[in-house]
Amino acid sequence: MTKEQYRRANRAVFPAIVAIMGCMIFILAVAGMATGFEMTVVVQLASAFAALVISVYFYIAKPYTKVCGLAMLGSATVAYMVTMAFNGVDFCSMYAMPILLVSVAYLNKRIVKVGSICIVIAFVLRLIIRSVSGNADVTNLIVSGLILLLAIFAASKLVNITLIFHEENLAGIREGIEKQKQTGELMQQTAEQLVQHFEVANGSAMELKDAVNSNHISMMDIA
Repeated sequence: MTKEQYRRANRAVFPAIVAIMGCMIFILAVAGMATGFEMTVVVQLASAFAALVISVYFYIAKPYTKVCGLAMLGSATVAYMVTMAFNGVDFCSMYAMPILLVSVAYLNKRIVKVGSICIVIAFVLRLIIRSVSGNADVTNLIVSGLILLLAIFAASKLVNITLIFHEENLAGIREGIEKQKQTGELMQQTAEQLVQHFEVANGSAMELKDAVNSNHISMMDIA
């Protein structure tokens, strides 16, 4: 991707990350005010707020770079993993879906793959923690796991087809450039042939002029 393409991708991803982190902070703040700001809530709030600050900084400082996108997605993913580890509400696993979805904007399979691996690790970590603590809701965990797997599958297919379309567009552009190049070469060859014919015709005209002048001189001598 070019710098301008990264700028447009970052411009599309940034408001989504801000919305996700803002929603996470709002829900955690409401929960903290209702039940008290326990250490687990504070840790989640700190990670979400840090992700928000990092995203804003890199979007302002380096909007034309891949680093900006990696910083935004990476910080949001870390905040998600912290939430999965400490949050007691099952719906928090759904935060992964918009993060994974916006990662497709960078047309990079590796970014989507790494994000998918992080989501799986976070889910497994949550499964272990809930099982050890005895608070595991098997039904909710199974449903959440299936939804996350579907999101990962959809994101991988989406980035694949997007890359295919991108390559097809590039191939069409290359074909057009090649045709223009061939047309330009043909026009150049035609121009060179015209110049050659003109030079030949000009030479013949000069010879004819010399012959006329010679005949004129001969006739003057006879007279």
